[in-house]
Order: sequence, then C-alpha cells, then structure tokens
Amino acid sequence: MNVALTELWNADVGPEDVVHHLGDLCFGALSSAVRFISRLNGKIKITPGNHDYWLHDYEKKQRADSSYIIQSASGHSLEVMPLYHDIRINSKIVTLCHYPMRSWKASYYGSWHLHGHVHRQVAPWGMSMDVGIDQNKGRLYSEGDIVERMEGLNKANTEERENVSVHMSDVPEDSVPSDDTLPLRLGDT
Repeated sequence: MNVALTELWNADVGPEDVVHHLGDLCFGALSSAVRFISRLNGKIKITPGNHDYWLHDYEKKQRADSSYIIQSASGHSLEVMPLYHDIRINSKIVTLCHYPMRSWKASYYGSWHLHGHVHRQVAPWGMSMDVGIDQNKGRLYSEGDIVERMEGLNKANTEERENVSVHMSDVPEDSVPSDDTLPLRLGDT
C-alpha cells in the first residue's frame, strides 16, 4: 500500500510543491517514517495526527542532535507544524488541524477549516472540509480542488441561510429591541 500511495503522491506533487499534510502520515516507528517520507516529493509540512507516534521520537532526536532531519525525495526538510495553525489561500484565512472543529478563527466571517481524522464519518460543518485521501481516491487535494469545493460550499451555505432567513416584517414589533438596547457582542473578532 505504501508503494501505491507514494506513486499517487509523486504523480501529483512536484519537487518544489508545498504539501500541508494534516496528520496520520504514516504508522510505525521513526525508521519506517524516514523511509516513507524520503520517497515523497515536495516540501512537506505535517500537522501531527493521533497516529503519528513516530513524531515523538523524531522530536527527541532533534533535541539531542539539531542536525538530525528527515528529508523528502526532493531534499527538503520535514517541517512539523503546530497542532492548530492558519495559512492563507487567495487571501482567505484557512485553519488547519488534524481534527474537525465546530468553530475556528474567523469561522463566523467566512474563513475555512481543513481537517482529516474522520475518514468520511462526520458531516461537514460550516466552511470545513475533510481533506483525507480516502475522500479523494487516495490522492491529495490541490489548492484548486479546495478552492472549488469551498466556493461551492459557500454558495450552498449562503442559499441555505437565505431560505431560512426571517424577514423583519414577520417579527412582532414588540420583540425587536431599539438601537439603544441592542446586545453588545464581546470577545474575539
């Protein structure tokens, strides 16, 4: 199976392409991970998943010897990312995490969330997307694939909100607060 996955990966990923892998890259010991990753193209940035036990040993080795690195087939050092972090795609904030979340940075303002972990077992929430390879016939999603899917999801979510919106004419007048009694929104924005 590793051979097939490696072939699919390398068919889609060039030597200079950046891959944000959202966890569970490989099972087994550090030596197995090194062998597997050394056959993969690209600049690999891994967000740890719950099955990436080998990362603990990798980080220990790195603390003991800072020159110890895992390299991709392209010669790029593996970069271990925080468990939760943001990137930008076409100026859109995108939160990356191995696990699906119900709320993330700027989620109420149209940001996106990409995750793995659930193997198609959990329905999407808001502007989130399961980017596990089992969702895509063993292939990684390209940035274009993600943009197309998320823009489609945004359109569907917008249409759904429009279909269930309440018009002010449908609300009894005594239930609408005046401007000076509107609740304040406190917290992070």
